[in-house]
Amino acid sequence: LDHALLDSAARFSGCGLCVALLLGRRLAVGTLGGCRAILSQKTRPGAGEASWQARLLAPDTVANLASLRRLRAAYAPLGAVDMATGAVRPGGLFHASSPSPEQLAVPAVEQLLLRIERAAHPFAALGIGVSQLQGGVAVARQALAECEQKLNAAQEPSSERVASALARVRDAATEIESFLSMDMYVTQILAELYYLVDEEGGMPSPKRAAALLGVEPGCGEAAAQAGIDRRFRALMTQLAQVSPSHAQRGLRILAE
Repeated sequence: LDHALLDSAARFSGCGLCVALLLGRRLAVGTLGGCRAILSQKTRPGAGEASWQARLLAPDTVANLASLRRLRAAYAPLGAVDMATGAVRPGGLFHASSPSPEQLAVPAVEQLLLRIERAAHPFAALGIGVSQLQGGVAVARQALAECEQKLNAAQEPSSERVASALARVRDAATEIESFLSMDMYVTQILAELYYLVDEEGGMPSPKRAAALLGVEPGCGEAAAQAGIDRRFRALMTQLAQVSPSHAQRGLRILAE
């Protein structure tokens, strides 16, 4: 039953936690995940039955920003992060995977902007697939030139949104060129990991994960770790020479 649940769409449901602790006259409230705490207080009008007033208990701003920065390190820094300054915006949304084809079913320019803004990795930002990487550095440069041409032809090419998209695809192209200059095979493996997460909506099923590691579903943590060490450890170590952050992210995906 557990394996059936993990292989189903229900694995995306997630969970939340809300804890309230009354210490004398002080109420301490903590939340984790997509949940909120509401304080309901009884009022005493002059006549008639008593009524109730509800008040949303907002999270602490400092703690919220710390949580956003933690999420920024773990997931794609989109929506909640100002791409121009790197500042974290409270209330923004994080995405663990790039947008699906259904989410990109919008007009051409908007589709391009959405793809770039919501891309969870540099390959998705430039729209470069795993097989295309065999073309080497020229592929990244061609993809960048096409993005720049389309963005510069937008109705408002000087807008902040277009400028942010241009900066992001240029950064993506620089990263991919550095990967390809180091090793094409390692670059393809990294792209496969990222696109696996995209295809699975941010959380690979045990079946896909087992196939990636070359083990049987439910094999246990020791066998899974052996699969990582056998297939990917040396490649991620090589990648760390040009991009420690992407190597760490690749290992984190494999660990999950």
